[in-house]
This record gives sequence, C-alpha cells and structure tokens, in this order.
Amino acid sequence: MSSVPSSDGKPPSGMSTAEAVLGLIALISLPAVAAVAAVTSWILWLVLPVVALAVLYLLVRILRMLHELQESVDQLERRLDRFDRDEQ
Repeated sequence: MSSVPSSDGKPPSGMSTAEAVLGLIALISLPAVAAVAAVTSWILWLVLPVVALAVLYLLVRILRMLHELQESVDQLERRLDRFDRDEQ
C-alpha cells in the first residue's frame, strides 16, 4: 500500500480519510517540530554559557566577601588580644 495520494486526491486504497489527514498533519508539523528543536538547541548553547559565567561570577564574589569577613574577624581577634594584654 502506498502512502502517496492518487492523482484524483483520494487517499490510497486501504487508507481511511482520517489516516490520510493524520499523515498530512504529521508531514506538516514535523518540520515545525524540528525547527523548534533546532532553535531551542541554539538558545541553550547561547544561554547556558552566560548562565555558567554568571554563576561563576557570583561564586567569586561570595569567596571575596568571605575572605574580607575572615580578615575582619582576624583583625578583631588581634584587637581583642591587645585589649586583654593592656587590661592585665
């Protein structure tokens, strides 16, 4: 059985009209699905590196803040030690 419609526009023998319509819909929608998949793929390839860089930037900022906080704590400990020595 051939899936190509005959020249008079009727579906091939053995194929119902509903099957012919579904086949036509599939033929029309398949390129659209492929195009959406391709565009989505390109968007992901463009967006994911930007997101990765943003996350990396945030991690670096957090590490800098933690380092500054550690320096502040160290400075306060030194001041407290100096204060304790001056009190004695």
